[in-house]
Amino acid sequence: MARQFASALVGLGLLAGAALGQDAALGEAGKDAKGFYIKQGDTRLNINGHFQFRYFLNFRDEDAVGDQNDFTNGFGFRRVRLGASGQLTKELGYTIQGDFLNGETFKLYDAYAWYKFSDSATLKFGQLFKLPVLKEELNSHLALQAVDRSTVNAVFTPNYSQGVQLDLAGDSVRGSFAVSDGFNALNSDITSAAEADFALSARGEWKWAGEWKQYDQFTSWKEAEYAGFLGAAVHYQSGGETGGTLDRDIFQYTADVSVKGDGWNVFAYGVGRRVEEPGADYDDFGALIQGGLFVSNQVELFARYGIVMPDDDRANGDDFAEATIGANYYLFPKSQAAKFSVDGTYAFDNTTDSIVSQRATDGFLTDAEEGEVYIRAQVQIVF
Repeated sequence: MARQFASALVGLGLLAGAALGQDAALGEAGKDAKGFYIKQGDTRLNINGHFQFRYFLNFRDEDAVGDQNDFTNGFGFRRVRLGASGQLTKELGYTIQGDFLNGETFKLYDAYAWYKFSDSATLKFGQLFKLPVLKEELNSHLALQAVDRSTVNAVFTPNYSQGVQLDLAGDSVRGSFAVSDGFNALNSDITSAAEADFALSARGEWKWAGEWKQYDQFTSWKEAEYAGFLGAAVHYQSGGETGGTLDRDIFQYTADVSVKGDGWNVFAYGVGRRVEEPGADYDDFGALIQGGLFVSNQVELFARYGIVMPDDDRANGDDFAEATIGANYYLFPKSQAAKFSVDGTYAFDNTTDSIVSQRATDGFLTDAEEGEVYIRAQVQIVF
């Protein structure tokens, strides 16, 4: 499937490019911020991709790996993605994107279309990129500050889902409303236990200074204008009444604040989640704060602290906290197209007594003792 998808995109690009080359009056081709494109009138096709290549070093208690060394290291691809997007008319467009897992298996992520009723109202339908809940998840992994998202986000993220979403935009206020299959319903069918009977999400955002595009990444470039944003979201889903779904209700809420200026930024959020299952109710919480500072036009330093606070009634209900420090080098100033990142994380608590879980693709492994350290170096290329 991966080979077929890649071949289809390349073939489509070559055929369209050849057609345009035969008669320049038919349209145009080139490259801009959305990637390589082919355009004729209002119709447009963008072809783009990116990869993130990493080196990991992990240090943990030797009891976690028996008689083996407590040091684990190696190279790996975190993401290798290829996608297409565009529009058929000014009002109707689409996006499709997937990842070549392990260099072989192709996994679909984005597959949705959008219809723009006006400059302020857009409807999306399909497999939505992310449910409108957590800001750390909503910002693209290409525009993160650390090498990857935090453990707080990993525990509370709704991730991908399938459904319908309405986006409303204004000068200082904007919002999103979604009806979906619920948390973590990527590529699921209607009988999957991953799906809810129904799920509702709503997110609102207020901008008191700056431009909305500044809210879409954590970094704030040198010479950037002062900007400030507040965001809040709620999500509710219920299951167990239709075939295949789990008897579980989830209510999650979050609020975040972002302030940034000339080469500096601060971002923080809190999140809470109530899970109701037969015979058990749990209330879990999390919080994160991070900030960054440019020391030159191309070098940015950053730090992050996050904590997960599970319900005490859980069998694994201990808190888990971690701190991360690191740096980014942007090959091209004010661009995420090519950058080198390195960061190191220290875990103040063990992973086995909390609801956090191993994420080997991020360098984070299981440890029964506190003090795990993992270091990551990454090269990111976007084309």
